[in-house]
Amino acid sequence: MQSIHFETIVKNGFIKIPGEYASLNDKKVSVEIMERKAMKNQNVGETREIKIKDFISKYKGLLLNTNIPRDIDAKKIRNLRINNKYGL
Repeated sequence: MQSIHFETIVKNGFIKIPGEYASLNDKKVSVEIMERKAMKNQNVGETREIKIKDFISKYKGLLLNTNIPRDIDAKKIRNLRINNKYGL
């Protein structure tokens, strides 16, 4: 089995397959559809920031038994990871 990931826009109920996957035409495939949360007008940095905030808010309960504060943000997490990895 092969797993392929690409982003596209569903138009009139159809999904356009990129040219590099043309060998999949007229073959039975399994499709998983996930709607993007970010709006079209946002730039990549804002989209990434939304994903990080969603992740942190979703998994915040996992940090209850650690020394990590509940109101931590992406910059603090990055600094903690850098400090742990490089001992700065």
